[in-house]
Amino acid sequence: MPMRSPAWPLLRAVMLVVPVVTLPAAAEEYFVPDDFGLIQLAIDAAEDGDVVSVRPGTYFETIEFKGKAITVRSTGGPESTVINVAGGGNSVVVFNAEEGRDSVIDGFELREGTGNCDLFFCYGGGIFCNEASPTIRNCIIRDNATTFDGGGMYVRQGSPVIENCRFEGNVAKWYQGGGIYIDGGSIELRGCRFVGNSCNGGGGGILAKFTTVLVEDCEFTANVAGANGGAVDATGGSTTIRGSLFDFNRCGTRGGGIRHGGGPFLVEDCRIAFNDARGDGGGIHCKDGDLRILDCDVTGNVAYGKGGGFHVDGGDQLLIEGCSVRNNTCEVSDGGGLLVADVPVEIRSCEFSDNEAHKGGAVHAYGASGPILVVGSTFTRNRAVLGNGGALELSSGPVDIVNSGFFLNETVDNGGAVKANQIEDLVIANCVFVGNQAYWNGGAMDVHQGLHRIVNCTVLDNETYGAGGGIYGNVNGLVANCIVRGNHAMRWPDVSNRDEGWEIDLRWSNVGEWRGEALGAVVGRSGVADRLGPDRMVGTGDEDLRATACLAGIDAGDAMLMPADRADVDRDGDVLEPIPLDYHGRPRFFDDPSVPDGSGLPGAAVDVGASEWQGSGPPCDAVVDCDGNGVADRLDIADCLGDPGCLDCNGNGRPDRCDVVDDPPPFESGIGFWRFDGDAGDLGRARLDGELNGDAAFTVDRAVDVVPGLRGAPNLGAIEIGETGFVRVRDRDHQSFVMGHTDFTIEAWVRIDELGGLGDASRRQYLVQRKPGDSGGSSMDYAFLVQGGNLPQGVDRRYGKSSGLSGRELVVQFGENGSTWCVTSFLEVESTGWHHVSVSVDGDQNIFRFGLDGEFEEIPLDDGITRFGPEANLIIGAHTNSSGQFNQRLRGAIDELRIVRRVLSPGEMLDAWPAGTSADCNGNGRPDDCDIADGLLADVDGDLLPDECAIGGCPGDLDGDGDVGGSDLGLLFVAWDGPGPADLDGDGVVGGADLGLLFVLWGDCPAGCAPTSCDDDDECTFDGCHPVTGACTHVRIPGCVSDPCFGVFCDDGDDCTTDECDPSTGECIHVPIPGCEPDPCEGVECDDGDPCTEDFCDPLTGACVHEPIDGCEPAPCGDPAAGGCFRPGPLPNCDDLECCEAVCAVDDYCCLDAWDAYCVELAGSICP
Repeated sequence: MPMRSPAWPLLRAVMLVVPVVTLPAAAEEYFVPDDFGLIQLAIDAAEDGDVVSVRPGTYFETIEFKGKAITVRSTGGPESTVINVAGGGNSVVVFNAEEGRDSVIDGFELREGTGNCDLFFCYGGGIFCNEASPTIRNCIIRDNATTFDGGGMYVRQGSPVIENCRFEGNVAKWYQGGGIYIDGGSIELRGCRFVGNSCNGGGGGILAKFTTVLVEDCEFTANVAGANGGAVDATGGSTTIRGSLFDFNRCGTRGGGIRHGGGPFLVEDCRIAFNDARGDGGGIHCKDGDLRILDCDVTGNVAYGKGGGFHVDGGDQLLIEGCSVRNNTCEVSDGGGLLVADVPVEIRSCEFSDNEAHKGGAVHAYGASGPILVVGSTFTRNRAVLGNGGALELSSGPVDIVNSGFFLNETVDNGGAVKANQIEDLVIANCVFVGNQAYWNGGAMDVHQGLHRIVNCTVLDNETYGAGGGIYGNVNGLVANCIVRGNHAMRWPDVSNRDEGWEIDLRWSNVGEWRGEALGAVVGRSGVADRLGPDRMVGTGDEDLRATACLAGIDAGDAMLMPADRADVDRDGDVLEPIPLDYHGRPRFFDDPSVPDGSGLPGAAVDVGASEWQGSGPPCDAVVDCDGNGVADRLDIADCLGDPGCLDCNGNGRPDRCDVVDDPPPFESGIGFWRFDGDAGDLGRARLDGELNGDAAFTVDRAVDVVPGLRGAPNLGAIEIGETGFVRVRDRDHQSFVMGHTDFTIEAWVRIDELGGLGDASRRQYLVQRKPGDSGGSSMDYAFLVQGGNLPQGVDRRYGKSSGLSGRELVVQFGENGSTWCVTSFLEVESTGWHHVSVSVDGDQNIFRFGLDGEFEEIPLDDGITRFGPEANLIIGAHTNSSGQFNQRLRGAIDELRIVRRVLSPGEMLDAWPAGTSADCNGNGRPDDCDIADGLLADVDGDLLPDECAIGGCPGDLDGDGDVGGSDLGLLFVAWDGPGPADLDGDGVVGGADLGLLFVLWGDCPAGCAPTSCDDDDECTFDGCHPVTGACTHVRIPGCVSDPCFGVFCDDGDDCTTDECDPSTGECIHVPIPGCEPDPCEGVECDDGDPCTEDFCDPLTGACVHEPIDGCEPAPCGDPAAGGCFRPGPLPNCDDLECCEAVCAVDDYCCLDAWDAYCVELAGSICP
């Protein structure tokens, strides 16, 4: 018997337990209606792995997968293959038997389902998914409606995958999830669209509870939730949304686009635009959790509660990075872009622009349990319309705002860009603040209520009507290594520094105006490459704020004061190192070996300002408009029409008017700059054109640089040209100018064709007027008249010239009808033709300075004068009467009007070319090197200083006696072989060449001349006198044709006609003004001579009204001791003219105002 192997029993046992493997049958494909008339019949016949293919058509049924891992697909796609319950009282598709991912429905339109119902509670109108995780592809779930949750789809404790589907017009009538409702489990949505879904509760598109949600590449449009989350409402789980769009969704409470509560939350690369929340969070509302919003565009959202773009209430951490947050609005609360409460927040590399709220136009943050970090972000044109913080309002900390820019933000309260409240650890470093405005304090920032360190910031051209135009700081706060220049305020234009004995800690900074002590003060220019940019406007984003080699403050700051990099600007993980990068992302600590470190620095040096000079970069002073006339230099030179000032005689690329100034100051336009273009025959100095007679034949050619917050300028808004030749300027929102709160200057070139006359109201000629109200009327708050001395006597409280008026004086009127002041200059425009006129107001000193053709005069006002009113329109070249009609216009032309928010020096005036500088010693408006090259001036010694201009204009007159003679010869011999004034040829040694020059110059020095004696009455020449030779100069204007209307006066005395001269014939034309009614008060004088009455003309009837002044009691006539010495008046037998004249002869002051005790005492001793 053969022996068996010992392994056999084991092998036999294995064979017994291993089953026989049977290959699966091939998957079946069933066609509907070919094989089965209904889809459900095909599903019932199918086994796992089978495919049910459905031909195009509409199928009225509910289908249920019954746990089978099968694919049900259409052959024609969802547009042609519809499953419609049609009143069947159920969901369209049901997954209710633990189906998994292999249960697939693909390519159908599912519609008119009413849900799987339990009594009255129906769920999932389109799809009902209970403890199942199917795959849904390429479907349209449309027009389904449930009474309870999930109008389009209901999911409970499942994990479906939904791809390329569209949920449209589904409704959850009573409750939540208009498109999808999911509770528990997870959901993945890719490439889906949710359009027009709605619910009474939360989640117009999706409602997710305790669910892990993944949304990728989806769109949510016009979904509506009665409660939270217009598009998505996710609470209690983890939510990730990438690459998706949320547009025009709205909700009744929080989260117009998205509402998230609890758990991790990531929104990345999404657009969240034009969503609307009746409560908080117009775009997104978040509460609790770890929140990250990355690379998103958040635009045009509106909240009627808090946070127009975002509202975040609590959580572990909030990171917003790489986002653009624009044009969001918080209608009745705070945080136009973002409101964040009770959560540490980090804002990095974001742009916040044009957001608006009551407080915190861009961001309002408070109650944070950790740090608030703002890093590498920009904030532009955000507005706080009822409270603090045009860009940021912060009320918790610590706070680090680093390497960020703030431009043109605005608030009606404090902190044009930043308002920090009670923050004990506030760092603002390497930041730029340009063109921000606050109504009260802190044009750029108000940080006075906490402990701040403001280090290496650049703060330019900000404004407030209160204190601290740049920085309104704290006595215990630090401002170091900063540039703070060109800011405006009623008090402390740049940095608030002193109040009742306290003084801010200012170190190593370049501050334009500072009235206290400052350690290591830097003096000089801001040194940025281009402060305005090509558009010549502040804060519009095209500025080049990089430091140049002409920065006053290279290596002049204290590097030891740079704060630690708590925000980790360079992302290297080191938060203890000093902040290593400047505002532009370049190395912060670059030592220029060619520049010595600042004197007295305790350690290493750093540049002042936000930008570090790198040893190379943009050129120093990249000037594009050196004369500040609003036209690029190259265009000035190319199109100067013979104007000597804009020629370029030495070919250096700069107009001659720039070359003749030793150090031209930077141009500051403030409210606006206008150049008017009229017909070509109306030429004059610097393209002086723009007729204002009759129908206005001009347009605005160039307008530059509007100081932020000062509303209005033609480059931002509209120009309205009236029938009588006026211009009304408004801003883009049809709001009005604000002028007069701080220092300002008005200047222009005007051509006067008709002179004023005393008592002739029709000859008053207005240059600029601010008029409250929309269409003129009698109200007035500011007016500058170039022919205004004919204003009625006794109507205005008068400063300056008060008697002997001619009607040709420069005048400023300001105030309101009941309280107006009149400041009258002694300067008069006494001749027709072109004139340069100006008025400057020094708000601190209460001084008005008038200017006329290079002559200037100052008139002081009393303290306590209110010099401004509310917002108003600006009218150029005309005036409105009490009926709102335009009259009293400027008779002539106007050009190059400029209104500036500071007092300009005479050298900064438009086309007011300084004479007598080293570059133009003879004052002819041409650089001396041009005169020398053209042979007009001699330069024997070759030092580019004309010989006739040396030594006071008379070379060789060494003893200053007015001639070159024997005594000068003796002085020359005394100085022989040495240096000194006798070195006439400039070679450093007095010798034979100097002796020869002395004999050439022998004789009387030339006499000077009076500039007014050189007028040749030809408007086509520039007239002047040579300051050395005394000869008159007349420079012909190339192409200029004498105006036939020059000197022609066409005023017919009728206020209701437009009077003009025909420029071709010189004849007068009088055109009636439609609807015009004469002003009944024109020419009416109402002064009754009684000092105890207020006299005015009734604008409706033209009758004089004399209202008694309360408490005024005139003393007996002729009794000076009783205060009764009056000027001549209408009272019988009461004429104290002789007495008044006697007193005035002794002391003019007594006749300027009411008689005081001193004047009465003086009268008593002089008068009989």
